[in-house]
Amino acid sequence: MTIILLILCVVLVGVVIGQRLSISDHENKMEWMIQEYDKLKKESNEDVVLLKEVSDFMDNEMGKREIRFPEIKAGKN
Repeated sequence: MTIILLILCVVLVGVVIGQRLSISDHENKMEWMIQEYDKLKKESNEDVVLLKEVSDFMDNEMGKREIRFPEIKAGKN
C-alpha cells in the first residue's frame, strides 16, 4: 500500500512539474510573439513615414509644375 501511495505522489509531482514547464513554455512563446508584433509594427510605421515623405515630395514637385487637363466639351449633334 505504501508503495502505491509513493508511486501516486511521484506521478502527481511529475504532472505538476510538467504543467509548470508547459505554462512557462507557453509564456515564452507569447513573449516572442509580442516582440515580433512590436517589431513588425515599428517597421510598418517606418514604411508609413517613408510613404508620407515621398507623397509630400511628389506633391511639392507636382505643385511647382502647372498641369493642364484638356477641357471636355459636350458635343452637339
